[in-house]
Amino acid sequence: MREEYLDAISELEESLSPFHLESDGEWTNYEFNTSTIRVAIESLEKQVAKKPDYEVLHDNSSWIHCTVCNQVWEEQQRYCHYCGQKINWEETP
Repeated sequence: MREEYLDAISELEESLSPFHLESDGEWTNYEFNTSTIRVAIESLEKQVAKKPDYEVLHDNSSWIHCTVCNQVWEEQQRYCHYCGQKINWEETP
């Protein structure tokens, strides 16, 4: 997945100009690849911090759930180690 993100960044950087110089020296009109845009959006969305869900267990311990992938952690972390979602810890218990 990392390689897909790096390819998307490269393609988006090249597309800042409406025209692209090809390896054969010809200028062509550059069109966005929709899958590249989706990858870029997905990557950017993960950087928007989301609050986690808490589940208090019968012994008063708690589990913390990622609201994107629903994986469980036992301690606070800046990003979900499973899906990469940034976590917002403001105003959480």
